[in-house]
Amino acid sequence: MTMQAKSTLHWKTGEKLLAKNRTKQALYQFNEAIRLERNFNYYNSRGLTYLRLGDSKHAVEDFMEATRLEPDDVVAYYNLVQVYTLEGEEKAAHQLIKRFQALGKDPGALEKLMESVRRPEPDPTSLLP
Repeated sequence: MTMQAKSTLHWKTGEKLLAKNRTKQALYQFNEAIRLERNFNYYNSRGLTYLRLGDSKHAVEDFMEATRLEPDDVVAYYNLVQVYTLEGEEKAAHQLIKRFQALGKDPGALEKLMESVRRPEPDPTSLLP
């Protein structure tokens, strides 16, 4: 089995565990996937896992790494805006939206990001892609 196939297997296993709320086991699988291969999906999934564990600091780190790996993908930006909003850091959320806009991304996706900042109390379950 190739390294990429092994990392994908760990990631898929982690996704199944996360769906069953077996969060710590999912975190282990995502860690293993990332150890084998740096991948946008792996970091994004691990960020969501950290968020479920109440660790917003590590969630932000993983979502930021996901945006570095795939700067054109709206999912990690959306998740970051949600975390910043949950943490009461609207200024950071708005700065991130401006960064996204500066990249010339889809205005519809940008509007979704902006709406998430405007909501008074975001629903943590909406963080799932």
